[in-house]
Amino acid sequence: MAPEGKRFAKCPTWWVRDGLLSEFKGGKMAGQSIAGLKCLIAISLHIDFYSLTVQLSFSELEKVTGLSRPMVAKGIFLIEKLGIIKVRRGYKNEYELTESRDDSGWGKLPVAYLKKELPSISNAGRVPLFALRLYMQLITDRPNTSSSMWMTHDTITAKAGTQPRDIKPSIDILINHYLISVARSEDADKPGRQYSRNVFTIRGL
Repeated sequence: MAPEGKRFAKCPTWWVRDGLLSEFKGGKMAGQSIAGLKCLIAISLHIDFYSLTVQLSFSELEKVTGLSRPMVAKGIFLIEKLGIIKVRRGYKNEYELTESRDDSGWGKLPVAYLKKELPSISNAGRVPLFALRLYMQLITDRPNTSSSMWMTHDTITAKAGTQPRDIKPSIDILINHYLISVARSEDADKPGRQYSRNVFTIRGL
């Protein structure tokens, strides 16, 4: 297991750029999709930085994600099926985050903030799913030199696959769980332009 006390964890993000974020679907799949993203984040928080591997029990994953055991199993199944992780099964499964031969990019996940807040994010519903999808898109797009980035309403819709009506409540979930902060743009108070072009900052990095 990765050393304790680290500030950030490494998460390969090739799969976001390859369009696999859209495979975390809503509707009847929303619960499993949330579970998949939560399990991916939980595994990332514990991996060895260089080997990208870790052994974790289901009980440990339940604690970090706030998921039930059956939902942990469904989440692991989804991200394994998508090729985002490899699983070597045993008394404690060993998980390996996969890398792309053509895309070595990775994002930083703030360990302390996510360990505290991830379990309490709802495990059901369209908006919590979109919130997690948006968070992973922000992690992917964050420039190396800053913890902040601009993102427009249209960019969020296109990249995170978020329905326009769900953008504000999705952002609110991330703000309320202290995972991001948002600096309002000058035109944010105009009708229909809430969070239209704002600076998003990932907290804890």
